[in-house]
Amino acid sequence: MLKDFLLYFCSLSMHKVLTLSIGDMKMFPPCVSQSKYIFSWLFFCLFLNGCASQVKEPSLCTESWYEYVESRVPTGDGMGHGPDLGSLEWRSVVEFKLGLRDQNLLPDRPSNGWCKAIDQFLKDHDE
Repeated sequence: MLKDFLLYFCSLSMHKVLTLSIGDMKMFPPCVSQSKYIFSWLFFCLFLNGCASQVKEPSLCTESWYEYVESRVPTGDGMGHGPDLGSLEWRSVVEFKLGLRDQNLLPDRPSNGWCKAIDQFLKDHDE
């Protein structure tokens, strides 16, 4: 969403710069060419677009994602006992707690698709 906003903002701003540079030649000092301003603005917009594309959702099937899921769906007994995060046993417990076990709705537990499906389920059922 941020990337879309930046692209929209830059396209509107670039249109304004081009309109001003073509419509009002006195806007720029005589010693500096108009193209320098246009290319500087274009570079700035591309830079912002590049920064926006670096904003990504957390990777799935990573330790930090497992911790996120564990915070939403506790699998332990509250005394420090429970399956290791990310293990097949842990994944089975997560399915059970979410009411998804034995429904054949999820990809195989060892796959990245499983993490994607669980992540989507949690987003769809966000409190």
